[in-house]
Amino acid sequence: MNTICIYTKNDRLSQRWRELLSKNNELKVCEDFEELKKIINDKSIVLFQSDADLQTIIIELDILHEVSLKKNILVLRSIPDLKEGEILLSHDIGGYGNANMSDDIFLQALEVIQSDSVWLYPELMENIIKKINKINTKSELLELKDLTQREKEVAILISKGESNQMIADDLSISQNTVKLHISSIFRKLDIKSRVALAILISKAS
Repeated sequence: MNTICIYTKNDRLSQRWRELLSKNNELKVCEDFEELKKIINDKSIVLFQSDADLQTIIIELDILHEVSLKKNILVLRSIPDLKEGEILLSHDIGGYGNANMSDDIFLQALEVIQSDSVWLYPELMENIIKKINKINTKSELLELKDLTQREKEVAILISKGESNQMIADDLSISQNTVKLHISSIFRKLDIKSRVALAILISKAS
C-alpha cells in the first residue's frame, strides 16, 4: 500500500483526491506546511497543491528535499504554465500539472511518479521533449533493437514532441493503434513516460 500525503488548502480538491485514493493507499492530509515537513519521507508521494507565488513554492520544495531526496512530489496548479513548469522541474519534482485534471490522467500521473519517473501535463511534456531532442531522426541511428520498424517510427515522432493525434495522422493509423504501439514501446524499453523515451533516443542517436 502506497503512502500519499495530500497538501492543499482547497477543500474540494482534498475531498476529491481522498475519494479517489482512499481505497488502495494510506492517506495523510494536511493544510499546514510545517505539518507536511513532519509527515513526508522517501516512501511517500506528495500531492502539493498551492496557489502561492512561484518563489514561495520553490522555497518550500527546497525545504521538503532536505527531508526527502526522491522526486516524489507532484506539484498541481489551478492554471499550469509552461515556463513555471520548466523552472520547477529543475527543483527535482516528480511531476507538474493541472489540479483539475481528469481522474484518469490524475491516477496515471501518480502511477508514473510511483515508478520513479517524471510526469508532465501534455503541453509541457511536448515542449520539453522538443528542447531535449535536436536529433537526426533517421531510424537507422536508433539502437532500439527490440522495437519493430513501426514502433521505431512512433518512437521517433514521440521524441519530436508529437501528440498521439499527430502521430496517427502522420502514419495514417488510428489513435488506438498509436496507444498500443506506445504501450509496447514502454514495456520493451522498461520506461514509463515520453520524457524518458526522448532522453533514451537522444542518447542512442
